[in-house]
Amino acid sequence: FYLTGLYNDISEETAGIISFCIEEADGEELQNRLTAISAMSNGEPATITVEKSVEGNGSNVSDMKKGKGAVVFSLLVKEVRQTVHHAVDTVMPPNLPMLDSLIAAGFRNKNISARLYYSEIIDMNTGNVIAASRRQEAGMKGNAFVYEYDTENGYAYKIHTSSMTLAALERMSGILLTTLLTALLLGYAFRFFIRTAVRQKTLEEMKQDFTNNMTHELKTPVSIAYSAVDALLNFRQGESAEKRRQYLNICIEQLSRLRDLIEQILSASMERSKNIVLKKENVALKPLFARIAEQQKLNIDKCVDIDILVQPENLTVYADATHLYNIVANLTDNA
Repeated sequence: FYLTGLYNDISEETAGIISFCIEEADGEELQNRLTAISAMSNGEPATITVEKSVEGNGSNVSDMKKGKGAVVFSLLVKEVRQTVHHAVDTVMPPNLPMLDSLIAAGFRNKNISARLYYSEIIDMNTGNVIAASRRQEAGMKGNAFVYEYDTENGYAYKIHTSSMTLAALERMSGILLTTLLTALLLGYAFRFFIRTAVRQKTLEEMKQDFTNNMTHELKTPVSIAYSAVDALLNFRQGESAEKRRQYLNICIEQLSRLRDLIEQILSASMERSKNIVLKKENVALKPLFARIAEQQKLNIDKCVDIDILVQPENLTVYADATHLYNIVANLTDNA
């Protein structure tokens, strides 16, 4: 809204400057014709009599004291110019090509980038074109400014120029550049804010996923160890030395796994590193799968048979034993 209002104000100001340039050019063109008429009269100065009756009640002096003197003088100059126009035009018609050159010079002096196409003399009463400086050609679309120089006969100049849009925008170039830079700065700040918000959301989701995963990871060894101890205490599994040794080994393995998980959490919290450090070694798959199968059978309430098939039986992989164990144990537990 601010730029639109500013554009309208500058357009009105530009139109006013153009009207002033036309008025100045009209005065200079009129003066040139007066000089030419004087030259045509064998060096004798041309005389033009201007008669203007002024009606009033003696309050002109008081009106000028009140600040109306400038308005009265301006109207008087306009009346004199129009009367001179009427007198000179009967002897020598206006020189439209000279008028075009004078208006174009005024545009350059006032830093108006609008292009002058051509000028016409029109009859304000009928709208007919009396004379033109040149013919209208294709592409000569823009604005037209009317300057009435002879109110008695209704004659006026119609000046055709290029669009005022570009002229107004050129005068607004500083404001537009500043606005563009401000918009880019705000856009960059908004983009930075959005990226920060998305990153914070991503971190929150990662934190939630980490909490859920670690809860599952920590719950599994605790549940298996609890089931082994419960079997030893409540189901007389400890009476058999083989069973007692098997269940106690399960407890030790799960407690060791729980200790490794806790150490990984503490290490990740202290280092705050995005990279996971893997302790790779050759891990035999069949013993790993067999241990997981026994622990899952102990942990679940249903009667489940787990068959293990590894080919070849001595197949090993080069991996981190803890993470590989967690992967297979989670898949088995979820299944």
